Amino acid sequence: MTVQTSAGGAADLWERQDALELRALDTAPSCARLHAKALLSEWGLSRIADEAELVISELVTNAYRITAALKLDTPISLRLWTDYVHLVLEVWDGAGHREPKPGDQSTSAESGRGLAVVTAIAERWGVRHVEDGGKIVFALIKL
Repeated sequence: MTVQTSAGGAADLWERQDALELRALDTAPSCARLHAKALLSEWGLSRIADEAELVISELVTNAYRITAALKLDTPISLRLWTDYVHLVLEVWDGAGHREPKPGDQSTSAESGRGLAVVTAIAERWGVRHVEDGGKIVFALIKL
């Protein structure tokens, strides 16, 4: 079976793939970062672990916040794909109608700069709504 990744390309063409399901708890971002760091090390991609961790932290934090705010009893899923040219990060949550939006970029803002970080690191990112419900926010990082 061929699965399309959100960033384009068939999943069976990507050399390495991984998925992690998380509960919508405040510990989800740190668990996702730790998992990705270990996984990227195993894949020989430690050189981009810091950048990937930042993007994952922002995407999973957004998914956690919206899932918790809507009191949804759905997990958050993190998927990573690489062909050793690109790394694709995908975060699924059950809040399909609520897309992430850049927040207040002022220096006095206490939060809201996460998508600016994602934009600075990723070659591209976006949102894809899933037929069964929810959405996938993805980021493509060039290695």
